[in-house]
Amino acid sequence: IYVHIAPQLAKLRQKIAVPCDAAVDRIVANNMIASQEKQEYLGSLGISIDWLQTGFMEEVQAAEELSTVDGFPFETTATVYDIEPQVICSKGADTICPVDGRLGSSYVHALLELQKKQEIPPDVVGPANYMLSYGWGYKVKDIVDTLADFCETNSLDPKTTYVWICCLCNNQHRVQERLKTGETVPFEEFRQVF
Repeated sequence: IYVHIAPQLAKLRQKIAVPCDAAVDRIVANNMIASQEKQEYLGSLGISIDWLQTGFMEEVQAAEELSTVDGFPFETTATVYDIEPQVICSKGADTICPVDGRLGSSYVHALLELQKKQEIPPDVVGPANYMLSYGWGYKVKDIVDTLADFCETNSLDPKTTYVWICCLCNNQHRVQERLKTGETVPFEEFRQVF
């Protein structure tokens, strides 16, 4: 697992120059950011490490399918592959994607919507300052524990440290749609997102 600073996102935050709070939600909702900048901003959002440790892991623990794997609790053995349908995709299944206006959003955009409605704390989603490099075969608990350790080692506040993780920040509904039609999602497209 590799965590690195996201220089592209730092440049974007300077370019847009907006605070990460309710004002950002109003700006995005009112289309006050130009279309391309809005797309870039939405693509730059990350999830707080605090949320990953708490709300996200609670969702993983609540996943009903495969309550145990090889005799161990699911939340300690589940990989990203295991949680993709029940945790990642289900979170945004009934949310309109702010990027394309269609039903089915990424996990992070579903959280953004909940944040706008004040159903979750206001600091769960914000411009990512780190990007995580990992594999979908990794255990979710190991990923989250590594991010928590990263915060502790670097004296970072998990509530204000936002990480961009492809499985949570790319719209998996659109990826699945493309895969069902036999279309592959080129790496270059994922690279442009981040």
